[in-house]
Amino acid sequence: MMHQVVMNLCINARDAITDYGHIEFAMHETSISNEVCSSCRKQIEGEFVELTIADSGTGIDPEIIDMFFYPFFPTKELGSEKGTGMGLAMVHGIMHNHNGHIIIESTVGEGTTFRLLFPLSQISDAVQSD
Repeated sequence: MMHQVVMNLCINARDAITDYGHIEFAMHETSISNEVCSSCRKQIEGEFVELTIADSGTGIDPEIIDMFFYPFFPTKELGSEKGTGMGLAMVHGIMHNHNGHIIIESTVGEGTTFRLLFPLSQISDAVQSD
């Protein structure tokens, strides 16, 4: 499932980059307070492992970020024949089925960062049970 999440976000990042650009990955532990999940709109607080996927693409219009995770919502140009509109809906479903959250940071013309937050307590529990 993690593979599906990363692949969907990387495909979107690739498609958002015109000519030359880059996609960066980072992972670290973080403490979150007073943040709002971009996909479920709930308040986020706690300790997390954060996987960040950032691109130097076209960025996202702030007016559509709230609709970004709706099934069949197109993030590509109409008629481009790229994608089904299900990729980000699947990312939302997988993340929230694992009690995770997503924060999107984007600037039109500069790029987008997806911050995937996984509860540290669940990761610690999974490692201890192995």
